[in-house]
Amino acid sequence: MVSALDSSSVAANEDAEVVCNKWIVNPLIDLLFVCGGLLLLLVAVHCLVSGSVTRFSTASGGYGKILFLVTIIGQHVFTNGHTMATLERVYRTPETRRRFRFYTVWLPFLSLPLIAAAIASPLALSIIVAIYLVWTYQHYLSQSFGIALIYCYKQNYRLSGFEKQSLHGFLLSMGLFVVTTQLSNLSYLKEAFKQLTYKQEAFLPPWAPDLVLVAVGAFACAFAWHIIVRVVRDRQLMPVPALLIVATMIALACAVDRSHSLYWLYAPAFLHGSQYIAVVLSMQYKSGRQEINQDLAIKKCLAYFGILVASGIFLYYGIPQVLEQVGINAVLAGTAIFLVVNMHHYATDAAIWKMREPDLRKQLVC
Repeated sequence: MVSALDSSSVAANEDAEVVCNKWIVNPLIDLLFVCGGLLLLLVAVHCLVSGSVTRFSTASGGYGKILFLVTIIGQHVFTNGHTMATLERVYRTPETRRRFRFYTVWLPFLSLPLIAAAIASPLALSIIVAIYLVWTYQHYLSQSFGIALIYCYKQNYRLSGFEKQSLHGFLLSMGLFVVTTQLSNLSYLKEAFKQLTYKQEAFLPPWAPDLVLVAVGAFACAFAWHIIVRVVRDRQLMPVPALLIVATMIALACAVDRSHSLYWLYAPAFLHGSQYIAVVLSMQYKSGRQEINQDLAIKKCLAYFGILVASGIFLYYGIPQVLEQVGINAVLAGTAIFLVVNMHHYATDAAIWKMREPDLRKQLVC
């Protein structure tokens, strides 16, 4: 769920809506799985166990094994599961396959040679890894922006165009800060994937992130000013879930140049993936509840979730094992498939989540 709620597309949401629920699922699930609560809890537990906020390897012993198991489970359940949810949504019906033909036919067709190139060429793999890592935070940012706006609409906190632009500008400036940080110090990429080598030490001068921080500060002041004005003038505080999401994205941005940061260790599954899964399961439940009773709707959601998880395991682990039988390294194949499929997911999400569509808007906001 990427650019579903950009400022242009949400303008259509100013019309009156019947708001059925102030939360995507419920307060506990939302605070843990959507707003970053579980991410913060895991980071805190890891720090208590290891005494470090930057090194996963320092969490040793029985607790370390448990935390490692948690990351593996999160990878299967949330990270891979949410990618499969995008594929399921875009391939769901003949209409969606026709409407998003570029993403269902041509982009997958172009993805196959990219996977082959990543397997065959270290240089190609290096380039794909760099694109993936630079794109990832922008993808997380867009999804979080959209979900923050969902909470605003659900809780009747109507944003003016200027207020939306200040929030959007603040988040975009953070995204630019992350990109310039990554490209001004390639040790981030080298540490993240130790098998990669880059001749350049940096693509941007070291002062580039500092320059962007000026814009970040300006947008942050504008965003904070609007929040304060609304509190003083209207006695209305921006929804706490939205503020928590913004705060979590700030924490991720601050940790972006540390490849072993615990925030980035747990965020793919227990922030980004869990956000997506919560939204799609909520939509699935509401759709099923309209057709069948509540108990069957819950069972239908669980079955749907199980299919997503099983499909992810097959795609990212089953296929590489098959390829290994013909002489292709399974780890290399799995890495290549993961990177390219996720970039396909990034691009597809930007197309399929559009709040200007009344039916989708109603499902997300109500």
